[in-house]
Amino acid sequence: MKKILVSLVILALCAPAMAATTLDVDSSGSQIILTLTVSEDDVVRGLAVAVEQSDGDLGDMKLESGDDVSAPDFNTYIDYAFSNPSGYDVGMVGQHAAAKIDRAGAIDDPADNGSQLPASAFSVSAGYLDQGENQGGLDASGSPYTITIDMTGTTASCFDVSLDALRGGIVGDDLEITDNTGQVCLTAVEPDCYQQGGFDVGDPEYDLWASVGKPICWCYVSQCHGDANGTIELGDPKLGIPDHHVGAPDLTILADGWQKPDTDPDFATFICADFNHTLELGDPKLGIPDHRVGAPDLTILAGEWQSATTAEDCLTGTL
Repeated sequence: MKKILVSLVILALCAPAMAATTLDVDSSGSQIILTLTVSEDDVVRGLAVAVEQSDGDLGDMKLESGDDVSAPDFNTYIDYAFSNPSGYDVGMVGQHAAAKIDRAGAIDDPADNGSQLPASAFSVSAGYLDQGENQGGLDASGSPYTITIDMTGTTASCFDVSLDALRGGIVGDDLEITDNTGQVCLTAVEPDCYQQGGFDVGDPEYDLWASVGKPICWCYVSQCHGDANGTIELGDPKLGIPDHHVGAPDLTILADGWQKPDTDPDFATFICADFNHTLELGDPKLGIPDHRVGAPDLTILAGEWQSATTAEDCLTGTL
C-alpha cells in the first residue's frame, strides 16, 4: 500500500499543471493596455472589464470617445448592440466596446439622453461570434489578444481595473482564469505640434511629417513661406529693411541642404528648408539625387525675402 501511495504522490508531482487563461493590465503614457492570454484548450467567448478612477485620485484623465477603446480581435460588442439594435450585425463597422459601468448599454447610447462621455468610470464589453452555426471564440492559436484604451487629460491619474462582475468577467468553456488586473497610473501625454495644428496619425500630412523624422521646424508658423530657423530677424530701418521671418540664416540652411539626399548626415537640419514638403526628383545622368531641398524651395524663400508681411499660417496654433 505504501508503495502505491508513494507512486501516486510522484505521479501527482509530475503531472503538468493546467495552464490558466490570463488577463494582465499595464499602462503606457495615457494608454491602458489589457492583454488576454488564452491557454491551450480554452476558448474565450466574451470579456468584460471595469475601469474606474481610483478613490481620492485628483487627476483629470477620462475616456473621451467610445472609439478610444480598441478591441480589434473581437467582433461582437454586446452593449453597443443593445443600444443600437437597428440593423446591428456581427463585425459591423463603427461599433465599439465602451459600455456603461453600472447597467447595460453603450457609453454613448443615443437613446439615453445622449452621451455619458467623457467618463472616468466605464466598462469594456466585447465578445466573439462567428456567422455560421458555431458560437466561435478566441483560442490559443491567436493569443495573446490586446485591448487598448486611450485616455485624455492633462494631469496624471490612477485607475482601478478589474473583471466586471456585472457582465461575468471572462466567459467561455470551463475556463480557469488568472486575474492580474489592478491599479494602473497614467501620465498625460502632450500632443505633438502637428496634433496641435489639427493633424493626427493617419492624416497624409501627419504621416509625411513623421516619415521625415517629425522635424519641429515644420511647425514654425512661417516655415512653409521660407522660414527655416523659426526666428524673426532684425531689420535695418536706415536701409529700409523691416524685421522679417525670411532672411540670410534661412538662405544658409537652404544652401547647406541644396539637392542633398535624405541619407546625408545633416538631413535633420536642412529638412527645415523643405518649404513645400515635397520630394523633388533628381537626375542620375547629372549625378543629382532625389532631394527635398531644391528650386521650388528657393522660389518660396525668394518670394518672401526680408518681407515684413510673411504669413504666419503654416501650422495654425503652434510655434
